[in-house]
Amino acid sequence: MTKTHLVMFAALAFLVLLPRHAHAFEDDDDLVPDKVLSTAKKDGWYPRIGLGATFSFAHTSNVSSTQDGQTWNIGPKLSLGIDLRRDGHEWRNRLGFNYVLTRTPVIDRFVKTTDELVLESLYLYHVPSAPWFGPYVLLKMETAVSASEHVGAKTAAYQTTELDGWKCDPAANACPTGTSFGLTDAFAPLHLRQAVGASAVPVDRKPVRFELRLGAGARETFVKNGLGLDDNDDTEEVVELKRLQDFQQIGGELYVGLSGTITFKNLGKDRPLTYSASAEYMLPFYSSEEPPDKGVLDLANVVYEAALGIRLFSWMSLDYTLKAVRQPLLSEEFQIQNNLLLNFQVAIVE
Repeated sequence: MTKTHLVMFAALAFLVLLPRHAHAFEDDDDLVPDKVLSTAKKDGWYPRIGLGATFSFAHTSNVSSTQDGQTWNIGPKLSLGIDLRRDGHEWRNRLGFNYVLTRTPVIDRFVKTTDELVLESLYLYHVPSAPWFGPYVLLKMETAVSASEHVGAKTAAYQTTELDGWKCDPAANACPTGTSFGLTDAFAPLHLRQAVGASAVPVDRKPVRFELRLGAGARETFVKNGLGLDDNDDTEEVVELKRLQDFQQIGGELYVGLSGTITFKNLGKDRPLTYSASAEYMLPFYSSEEPPDKGVLDLANVVYEAALGIRLFSWMSLDYTLKAVRQPLLSEEFQIQNNLLLNFQVAIVE
């Protein structure tokens, strides 16, 4: 079991136990009955618009063991959505965009650290005799809106391993050198996903919502001849890269999600604590690219996500998010993102 799995399981355990030990729930009358849709809203359209920004700044000078200079984190956030509920049908649509630039004393320029554009459409049908159960159809797109590059603090040689195994020799000065090197173009990699199956919500209360989805799906990834990091820590003066390739997969999918909102009486209803955690697995039965030394389990795609936030004011919240993604055909290692941010936001429509 890797450290990433341990961290995610710990986060899931914390979020499962949190509602049980928070004795400041709202009255039971505010809980959503099991036989009512999760939002407890009437039929109709429900649009959402949220605008936000992330900003942090730090400056150090003559501090022991700390390099002098400025540290910046700045970027916009956008969340759009529209849901439809009618006669047991539920159609959720969302568009999310998050972009963060970072500048540190070590790298004295703004570097993209977060670039995420997500477009998702989820249809669910709630069986009249069992509203907590029904089929679902999911369509999803994920990509980055701008080109990506590797940026280092020191000049290094960039060694690329091509798809046929060829790579330049840094010892012979045959590799390009510099403090930065382009990796992928804008809107690459582009991930497309389709899934169909059965959905169940066995627990649906305001403080705790538990959701399961099991089905079959297909995924396509287009890299536009981009590069990925395959760096060896033992070679400080060489940055190893590998040529990426497009691939498609078909297989079984499992989604497990836990979320909720807790209101503490001493903080008031305007300062709720929200939490969520999810685990998603895709076991491919078919892959367009199958490395000879990899089995079906080795090619499984895994996504862990967790979030914890508290509303400080109507326009400001403190949020922590964790995302760990493993796509073996892109990278053997987990791609991990941690963010602890003070977000300024305006909810135009809720």
